[in-house]
Amino acid sequence: YRPPMEDGPIEAVAFGIRALQLYPVRGREAECRDRIGRAQAWLARAQPVTFGQQLFQLLGLGWAGESRAALQPLARAILRQQRPDGGWAQLDGLESDAWATGQALYTLATSGTLQVSDPAYRRGTAFLLRTQFDDGSWYVRSRAWPFQPQFESGFPHGKDQWISAGGTAWAAMALLLTQPKTVTPARVDWMSMTVPRPSDTPAAVAASATAAVSAIDYIRDIQPLLDRSCYGCHGGDRKKGKFSLATRESLLKGGQSGDPVVIPGNAAASMLIAMVSDQVEDAEMPPLSKRDEHPPLKADEIQRLRAWIDSGLPWAETAPDIVAPAAPTSPGI
Repeated sequence: YRPPMEDGPIEAVAFGIRALQLYPVRGREAECRDRIGRAQAWLARAQPVTFGQQLFQLLGLGWAGESRAALQPLARAILRQQRPDGGWAQLDGLESDAWATGQALYTLATSGTLQVSDPAYRRGTAFLLRTQFDDGSWYVRSRAWPFQPQFESGFPHGKDQWISAGGTAWAAMALLLTQPKTVTPARVDWMSMTVPRPSDTPAAVAASATAAVSAIDYIRDIQPLLDRSCYGCHGGDRKKGKFSLATRESLLKGGQSGDPVVIPGNAAASMLIAMVSDQVEDAEMPPLSKRDEHPPLKADEIQRLRAWIDSGLPWAETAPDIVAPAAPTSPGI
């Protein structure tokens, strides 16, 4: 029981119904139908306590084929909880977020109790569009007690990245339902796909990247940035988090997590870019508390760093290993 991702038996029964529908056991179809019917009857009697349980009661009954008349009271109870901002909240005392809003919209639409053209649905999608981050994600604050070490997945929003990834998925599903259906969806090669910023045209992105990569020089363009903003903690003998930027080898090795921080040829997947762009909460680089002494990288400097990584991380053969600035000493010592 770890809400909202795992919210008790109502959610489990709803997913059980859907699993038996999508993956029936060959030769036991009649038994699967009987078990779905029993699960449907159980869901109809269930008394949800949380908002998530309300949603999964409606979602599960909709999957099971419950009559529209029986579903409408459940849908109205959900609609009454829509906030003035257009969103829904996981709990009464919390703010509207992408998880609850996307989940509510998806449930209402796929159960057939609300059309995507309805004003309530349109207010919900307006909330999602308004709260989406420039990188395409949504932020959802975690409700889980932090009893385990943080595991970095690469998704934005630091310690709240796992719940934010789920919230982003619900939001995307709700928004996709507003789009026209296509007979033959276009095939996408996800492994080689790169995602430009919405403000960039493909031609502009390609031209900018080509120019930046061809002109990049480690000594001139990269070393001064790292020397100014990063080497105080990650240069020479100073290896905070066991991570050093002093040599190409140490950069590729990564830190104490054992995961690579830089992937040559792929800046978009390199954690170093996420950290200098302040996309990893509590792991911003430079740290927020040290920015008076070590200024953060500017937008054009981050682009320069991206180009360097995308070009394969060229490291000048004659470049000296970096030695971190010496710690200040007291007079007379």
